Amino acid sequence: MPTPKKSPKSKSSATVKSSAKSSAKSSAKGKTPAKASAKAKPAAKATAKPAAKAKSTGKSKPAAKATSTKGASASAPAATNYTLAQLVQRIGSTTDAAATQDAMLYVGAYSDSELTALGAKVATDRISTDCARLLGQALDFWQHASDAQRDVMPALSPRLLSAAIWAAHKDQQLSEAFYREFESERLDQSQRRAIASSLLSQVLRDRNILHGTCTLVVASDPVLQVQLDTISARIVRPAPLAESVTQLVKLLRTLLASKSPGIKARCTDLRITPTQLEEMAQRAAELALAAKHAEAPRRASKITQAEVDRWDGICLVLLGRILAQFEAGHSADPTVPRLNAISTHVALYGGKSQRKKPSPEKPVPTPRTSVGKRSER
Repeated sequence: MPTPKKSPKSKSSATVKSSAKSSAKSSAKGKTPAKASAKAKPAAKATAKPAAKAKSTGKSKPAAKATSTKGASASAPAATNYTLAQLVQRIGSTTDAAATQDAMLYVGAYSDSELTALGAKVATDRISTDCARLLGQALDFWQHASDAQRDVMPALSPRLLSAAIWAAHKDQQLSEAFYREFESERLDQSQRRAIASSLLSQVLRDRNILHGTCTLVVASDPVLQVQLDTISARIVRPAPLAESVTQLVKLLRTLLASKSPGIKARCTDLRITPTQLEEMAQRAAELALAAKHAEAPRRASKITQAEVDRWDGICLVLLGRILAQFEAGHSADPTVPRLNAISTHVALYGGKSQRKKPSPEKPVPTPRTSVGKRSER
C-alpha cells in the first residue's frame, strides 16, 4: 500500500517538537535564554526586508501628481487665430447679390454718406483684424451654444453672422485691390519721374556745352548776342530747358552755315559735329515728353477710396449690432461671453468704455475761508 503524504500540519508540529528538544538541550548545557533569543535576530531581519520593499513600492504620489498637471494643461483653452477667408468658407457659398442684400438689410436706415463718414474714421486693416477675431468667436459660440444661451439672444441668427462675415471679407478684398492699384500707379509715376530726372541732367549738360560754344562763335556780336541771351534759359525746369536746348541747336547750326568770314573762321576748329547736334536735339525732345508724362495726374482707379470707406462703415455697423447682442445676452446669462472690440473701439463707442462703471458719490465740499481774510467768530 502507498504511504499517505504528510499534511502541512503534521510537518509544522514536527518542527515544533524539534525546536522544543533543542531548547531543552540548550537549557541542559547551561546556555542562557538571552543568547537563544539573540540567535533569532536574523529571522527578524529577514522578515523586515519585505516590509521595507513594500514601503518603497507604496510611493505612488509623484505619478498621481504628474497626471493631475497634465489634465489641467489639457483643459486650458487654446487661442485661435481667425481669418476672414476661413470664416467665409465656414459659412458656405453665396452670391454677391444675396449677401449684399442681407448686409444692407441689417444695416438699416444708414445712408451712403453716413456709412462713408463712419468708415473713414478707422483704417480697413484695423477693421479686418477686429472683425476676424470677434466674428470668429461669435460663430464658434453660436455653433456650440445651448438652447438656453440662444434664448437670451433671440435676435442673433446665422443669417446676421453670415452677412457680417461676408461684408468684412468683401471690404478686405476691396481695400487690398485698391492699394495694389494705387501702389502700381505710384510706382509707375515714380519711374516716369526718374526717367525725366535722368534726362534733365543730360540736357542741362548739353545746354552748358551749347551756350559756351555759341558764346565763342558769336564773339559779342550785338545782334547775335541778344539772340543768344534770349534763348539761354537759366531756369532748371524740364520744359524751358528742353526748349532752350532746341533753340541753341538751331542757332549753332545757323552759325556753322554762316557766310561771315569771322564766324566761319571761328567755327573751323570746333570739336562738334552735326551728329552730336542731332543727338542733343533728340534728348531735348525726349525730356519735354518725359516731363509731360511725369507731371501728368495718376490714372483714375477702378476702385475709389469712398467705396472702400463705405464698406468700412457697413462692417462697423454690422459688428456693432452683433456685439450689442452678446452684451445683452451676457447681462441675462453670464455664461454668454462678452465680446470686446479693440481696434474699432473708438469708432463703435466714441472713445468711451464699453462697460459702464458706477459713478462714485461725490463728497460734500467743506466750506473754506478765503486766504488772507479772518473768519468771523
